[in-house]
Amino acid sequence: LWIRAMDSLEVRSLPGSEAFGTVPPPFWSPDSRFVAFDTGGKLKKLDVSGGPSQTLCDLSSLAVGGSWNRDGDIIVGSTDGGLLRVRDTGGVVSPVTLLDPARKEEFHLLPTFLPDGRHFVYLRVSPSAPEAGGVYIGTIDAKPGEQSSTRLLPYAVGVTYAPAPDSGPGHLLFIREGALLAQPFDPKQLALSGNPVTVAVRVGSFRDGGFFSASTNDRLIYRTADTDFQLAWFDRQGTLSGRVSEPGGFLGAALSPDGT
Repeated sequence: LWIRAMDSLEVRSLPGSEAFGTVPPPFWSPDSRFVAFDTGGKLKKLDVSGGPSQTLCDLSSLAVGGSWNRDGDIIVGSTDGGLLRVRDTGGVVSPVTLLDPARKEEFHLLPTFLPDGRHFVYLRVSPSAPEAGGVYIGTIDAKPGEQSSTRLLPYAVGVTYAPAPDSGPGHLLFIREGALLAQPFDPKQLALSGNPVTVAVRVGSFRDGGFFSASTNDRLIYRTADTDFQLAWFDRQGTLSGRVSEPGGFLGAALSPDGT
């Protein structure tokens, strides 16, 4: 991991944050002193001012998204089940939500605590039944099997809650068709209002997560989407003989055995 202050162009690495393979997005402690991250099997925290990382718990899968409240509770998403909870001092992991097989759910991801530190919004993902997936509200005061089954929003990429700097209603942020949208959300009433407005366009994403982050003091950063590629057909002498696709987010290509 690397860190940069918003008022500086200097970047510095965080020793002790090294990881290999797929690394889910890290997340901050409420006071911004620590950053928590998954190193592939272990959830760790690191003081950004220096010092060694500390292991909080073992994980059986990737922690896709996480949130940390002021009472010392951490919840993380999971690619093999429901949300998980652990104390910021470390300890035993406990489930917060359970998958609903009737909805064909496979993952619960991207939790974000609301200002009361008890409720949170998160994403339920049902790849084989997308109409059942979406954004839901949970609470750490409920048993895993007794969380609310009322959907707040249909499925959206990168869902997160952005608080208002004046302790008033904040916004739910999410990506649809490459646009970053913000919809007013009252964390006390646990209810949406108004219509979503576009904050930025061509915002990057990967699977269920978005390349953006909102602070508690009304600031937002994001990364634009990667440039689209277009598949083209060349002969063995390198002569272009035509385009074979519309522009898109291609990552690779392979020829059929017969070369056609």
